[in-house]
Amino acid sequence: MSDERPASLPSLTGLRVPLSLTSLLCHALYVFCPAEDLTSVGLQAVMLVARIGVTCFFVLSGFVLTWSARPGHSSSLFWRRRAWKILPNHVLAWTIGMGFILLTAVRPPYSAGGGKVTSADISCLLLVSGWWPAQHDGGPNPSMWTLTCDVFFYALFPVLFVALRRLSGRALKSAWLVVAGVIVVLPLPMSLIPGPPLTESLGVNYVSLWACFVFPLTRLLEFVLGMLTARLLQTGGWPLAVSRTLTLGLLAPMCALVLLLPHYGLGPLFAMHTAALIVAIARSDIEGRASMLARPRVVLLGHASYALYIYHFPLLLIAAHWIGPVSGPWPLTLSMGSLVVMPLLTLPVYWYFERPLLRYSRPARPRPPLPAPADA
Repeated sequence: MSDERPASLPSLTGLRVPLSLTSLLCHALYVFCPAEDLTSVGLQAVMLVARIGVTCFFVLSGFVLTWSARPGHSSSLFWRRRAWKILPNHVLAWTIGMGFILLTAVRPPYSAGGGKVTSADISCLLLVSGWWPAQHDGGPNPSMWTLTCDVFFYALFPVLFVALRRLSGRALKSAWLVVAGVIVVLPLPMSLIPGPPLTESLGVNYVSLWACFVFPLTRLLEFVLGMLTARLLQTGGWPLAVSRTLTLGLLAPMCALVLLLPHYGLGPLFAMHTAALIVAIARSDIEGRASMLARPRVVLLGHASYALYIYHFPLLLIAAHWIGPVSGPWPLTLSMGSLVVMPLLTLPVYWYFERPLLRYSRPARPRPPLPAPADA
């Protein structure tokens, strides 16, 4: 199998921009809108798109890490780079959110504890909150549950990468179909978990929501699907018919499943579609075609998307507390305004905080040998 590829895929970095803005819009509406408005059809549609965006992030992460990895790369260097990428921003965002809670005793919706440090806050800091149903949406930054999954993925990635490198082309295709099939089937047994639904519009109980949408072992399937997709594209094994089938043939029945079973509205069902989308965007870079996502400013915002994701929830809570309750057109106006303001606030954090720290993750360059003496 051939294994030729360009050094980078800037369009996939740019893809992080609309994905992160979708998550930002969903959380802004969640923070600014009155509770009775959160059940509207329009807001539920935005939240569904945001959940699919989380799925796309997980698939994209597995794809990009596999695409950029090379045999023989050090696992310790990989873990070191990932740690310097996620931990400093995570600790700073947690500190900002925790400081706001201690000063105001105001917590995110559905979080308990008032103005004191709780076990959910500590598990959020330690990036283990996603492993327990009772704590995944607690802490000063509820969106950090995705980092619980990311840390788990990164811990396993070197082993998974070596295993996938050993698969033949036919085995890669079979593995892709098996993983995709498990993703589709898994919500069915999880829908049998008993309990009252969180909301009438969502129709999913708390534990079932956690098992299907938050549990790191469940979301690992999407990360592995991204890795398999990258290997298939690298080795020339990705069939174009798959992209057309996923895009056209399966979209309608999958949307029907979302209507029939609320658990399919949590996002993972569309992992196969996001894999096909990622392949289509990656091909534009491989073939040298112009892409709006590959423009320098979009790529810069894509690099800064992690800072936007990790800081936006605490900043939204601070803004909502400072502005106070709003109604009428103001929740939507403030939410749309955050799409402009938040990137402007977090871009300097990437440029002056995250980016300099990433230099510490690079291996030290060996010093050049000293010139030999003239009389040697």
